[in-house]
Amino acid sequence: MSLATSWKRISTHLEEARRHLPAQPLSGEEGGRIESYTEFLDHNELELALDELEMLASANTVTESFWTSMHAAACEMGLSLRAERYKAKTGTYSSPEHS
Repeated sequence: MSLATSWKRISTHLEEARRHLPAQPLSGEEGGRIESYTEFLDHNELELALDELEMLASANTVTESFWTSMHAAACEMGLSLRAERYKAKTGTYSSPEHS
């Protein structure tokens, strides 16, 4: 798969997660602004965009679908520890020692 194709898939997952935030999300205590997320996404700074969404989630009520999309984005980026953490938030997690 080409890098451009991977970036497009990641962006799609991030946008799916974004749609699960409230229309006017609160900013997180340690950051997390929708404007920053959009700027990072526009500049293809995908991991920073992921960070912003995670910080936004800390200040807003999000659905399991939010975390499913975040998990998919983290997997696509090769961020295995974060992918595991997000999967644990979906309720469908089984730890590696129980697999």
